Amino acid sequence: MRKIIFGFLGFVVLGLMAIPTAQAGKTTYVYTDRRINLVKRVELSKKELKGTGNLNHPYAMTTDQMAQVLGQIKLNKKFLLNKEVETQEVFDERAIGFLAPLLVEGFREAKPNEKIVFSYLDKNPQLILRNDRVTIGEVWITGDQMHLIFNKLMAKMFGDYDKRGEIAKAVGQAKGLRVSLEPSPGYELGSSVDELVISLSKVLGDTAGIGVATAEKKEVIPDNKVVEQRLKNLEKLKKKDLITDEEYQTKRKEILGDL
Repeated sequence: MRKIIFGFLGFVVLGLMAIPTAQAGKTTYVYTDRRINLVKRVELSKKELKGTGNLNHPYAMTTDQMAQVLGQIKLNKKFLLNKEVETQEVFDERAIGFLAPLLVEGFREAKPNEKIVFSYLDKNPQLILRNDRVTIGEVWITGDQMHLIFNKLMAKMFGDYDKRGEIAKAVGQAKGLRVSLEPSPGYELGSSVDELVISLSKVLGDTAGIGVATAEKKEVIPDNKVVEQRLKNLEKLKKKDLITDEEYQTKRKEILGDL
């Protein structure tokens, strides 16, 4: 009996250790495939809020603006010289097509004490060999500056992780590039080598979105591309039986109400 009790306690301790402390706050998913690809809003602790400063959330951007910001994030050219990657851009068209509308939605709904966390799996097979790479990051906005930290950058996945029980383990063991980003105009390295600070006014110029301090002041011109992507994501969740019919109808009315 004693062995069973200690075994159970050990299981609980290991489970608690596996939960990232940085994401211990309330989590609200914008999208998840229940595997690797996701975008979510994560509540920050008081200590974390002191480190980030006053967050300018919610924040209004269009999908095209977010795509422009993501498209200019580049790796240091040394990775190309070492042939560790084939392109200098961190996000290709597929990644931007997935992330841009979801990040826009996340920022539009984000509270002043929430950051956005994303994870994206890039499947780029070489001949018949798997070459899956996962990129995980967290992003928030202060003033007109977007802060982006990469927790994993193009980390190569190994082993058989198609089974759900193996995914978290595989992501944890994924070998990422030694983070080295090459700042473009309007992009600067932050307090660490894995952080970028992006001046939205410099990158987007006169088209820069206007941040708002409170949701009550938010005036957003609907972006048809965003609404369309949100409806598609909702349909996927329903087909996979991840939401009930009632949740589907409620969310669908909410999305269409933004038109």
